This record gives sequence, structure tokens and C-alpha cells, in this order.
Amino acid sequence: MDSKRKPGWLRQQMPKVADMVDKRRAQWGEEHVKLCIADGLKGVPDRFYAFENGCIVGTGFSAALSPFSDADLLRIASLSGTSYMVMAQPKGWVEPVEEGVACGQNSRR
Repeated sequence: MDSKRKPGWLRQQMPKVADMVDKRRAQWGEEHVKLCIADGLKGVPDRFYAFENGCIVGTGFSAALSPFSDADLLRIASLSGTSYMVMAQPKGWVEPVEEGVACGQNSRR
């Protein structure tokens, strides 16, 4: 990542990803989210990966944890204009089930 970026650049360039990160921060806590992002930015796989508006941050997830390759995800996002963010869950985390929501629909990791 460019060390000359100003604080807040992510929110400007990747607002949907920033919202997803905020939701995880509220759900999993500041400490876990900061560690995942820092690890992903350092090149540690399976911790944090996101893209939006042509910006890509973090490091991809291994094939064992993701049904799609990074290339597949980028192709889908570029064709559909979607945003994507995946972050490692805290150890022992169990995703709450929401009534009327299909399994896996509210998050992948």
C-alpha cells in the first residue's frame, strides 16, 4: 500500500467496503478488524481482501477458504460493478442466523 496516502482515502475510494468494515468492527471489535486489515496489507493470506471502484487492498484468500479465485472475483466485480470484502472471523465466532435469510447470504467469512 502507498505509504503517502492520506487518512480517510479508503472511505473516499471504497465507500461500500468502508461500510462493510465498519459493520465488522461493530460486530467483532476494533482490535480484531485492525489486526486482519494490517495482516492483509502485509501480504498475509486469509485475513483481509477487498476491492471497489478499481481499488484492491489486502491479500486474497486460499482456495480452501474461497470457492472463487481472486481472478474470478475481480472479473465478476468489474462486469457487475459490485464491491467485495472478506475478512477472517474471530476464533470461535458463530454467525448468527437471521430469520428469512438464506445460509451464507449475509456474509462469506
